[in-house]
Amino acid sequence: MADLHDLGIDELARLLGMGAVSPVELSTHLADRVEAMDPAINAFVHWDRRPALAQARAAHERRRAGRPRGPLDGVPVAIKDNITTADQPTTAGSAARLPVPEGDAAVVAALRAAGVVIFGKTNLPELAYGPVDSYVFGPTRNPWDPHRYAGGSSMGAGAAVAAGFVPGAVGTDTTGSVRNPANWCGVVGLKPTRGRIPLDGVIPLSRSLDHVGLLTRSARDCRLLLPAAEGWPVAPMPGAPRPGPGRLRIGLLRTAILAGLPDAVQAAVAAAVEEWQALGATVVDCPVPGWGAAAAAAEVVVAREAAVRYRPLIDADPDSIGVGLRGRLEAAAAVSGQAYVDARRVAAAFDAELEAATRGVDLLVLPGRERAAPRMDVAGRVLDAPVGVRCVAPLNVVGWPALAVPCGVDPDGLPLGVQIVARPGVDELLLQAAEALQEVTGWHLRRPPL
Repeated sequence: MADLHDLGIDELARLLGMGAVSPVELSTHLADRVEAMDPAINAFVHWDRRPALAQARAAHERRRAGRPRGPLDGVPVAIKDNITTADQPTTAGSAARLPVPEGDAAVVAALRAAGVVIFGKTNLPELAYGPVDSYVFGPTRNPWDPHRYAGGSSMGAGAAVAAGFVPGAVGTDTTGSVRNPANWCGVVGLKPTRGRIPLDGVIPLSRSLDHVGLLTRSARDCRLLLPAAEGWPVAPMPGAPRPGPGRLRIGLLRTAILAGLPDAVQAAVAAAVEEWQALGATVVDCPVPGWGAAAAAAEVVVAREAAVRYRPLIDADPDSIGVGLRGRLEAAAAVSGQAYVDARRVAAAFDAELEAATRGVDLLVLPGRERAAPRMDVAGRVLDAPVGVRCVAPLNVVGWPALAVPCGVDPDGLPLGVQIVARPGVDELLLQAAEALQEVTGWHLRRPPL
């Protein structure tokens, strides 16, 4: 049997169901790994094995009594630290005194009801908006290369899954914040349809764009975790994967804003498309000219909403906010109300345009990010020029579901990903297409050389 830390949610659920491993053994193994290896990664901002092992013991007793809460009873999942948990602190990566809701967030309560072991709180830039060179709790390092950025803002969640600290994690995605670390850490990241996983108990950044999302080892794992995160009963997974994409029509995004991407990025997407074609899917070009305007609109919306929400913190106690975030919020405060209204109009127009552009296809495919993980210095400052969020942010504007899936490597061996998009409410189609790809490629089986 493979090491427990190399297994995904589906495999672990099967082992737990067979009694081949107990929830206590699993959580103890992963806790030992976190304590031995996370000092070099810094994926967790709040870590205490005691509440995790207490939950694991309760799961063990339920399984021993023949009354498990479902297939996920005893499976550890980490939580991003802007999502509230009753038994652990929530800081949103900030030293400021935030108005934090009491108790568990809706997604945490749903996972507990399914028997999931809530396994620590993961790191993020301050308030999920701090610049990538300014951290209250230090930077999270990419498990594939400690001199590379893990991706914001769900950086700790992505790194924790990639490093084998947990088989799954919950994050938030405002302008790509789940898909970015998934792409750069070589794991799967789902931004579901807006509102599918409730935002109750999440410290907000931009209510117009925020989504709760999932990070896992595979699309199959994500398909198993999603109903639990929503609060639905989790059915045991069938032994065989779902059928492949078959007669699906896949649109390959064509937009000027993505022109000139590195050869390795384009080659990874092309290879994924070829695999889907070999599985029976039809692939057609899908021009979406308004994509760039939507990406710019997303940045205006998040800036204005973040400034309105958090400017009172600066006014009340400026020293409680990190210098980097304070500067970013002050710049965001200069975004006018008219600019915000205009951005919302662009967003509404883009929703209609995207619907029209994709009318003849079932899924839309594009690069996961514009490049592999950027370089980072010892202090956590990103050394490479920023590339923006043009691959990811437009999908927050419209609230459509999007999935980041590993599909290759760059010349340095760093993960690259492809992004799959569907219309609202058909998230399962993304997971089905990704699972079919993973059945024939195996990129998701790669592990970083820790």
